[in-house]
Amino acid sequence: MKVNNKFKIGDVVYFMNNNRITRGKIAYIRILASASFINIEYELASYGSACGGGTYSEVRLYKTREDLIKIL
Repeated sequence: MKVNNKFKIGDVVYFMNNNRITRGKIAYIRILASASFINIEYELASYGSACGGGTYSEVRLYKTREDLIKIL
């Protein structure tokens, strides 16, 4: 089974946090796979005062601020 993920460790990503656009840096990638599903989660390191870190699924993260704004 081949797993394709959107981001790699060290990438800066954008996401919504407390109704604000926030950015974070990917510190860890957690991949859970079985025969029926694949779940990819990213652990974000603190990046500035707005992001305290945390774990986010791939669907909540965007490569650019503009990509995130497009879905709002």
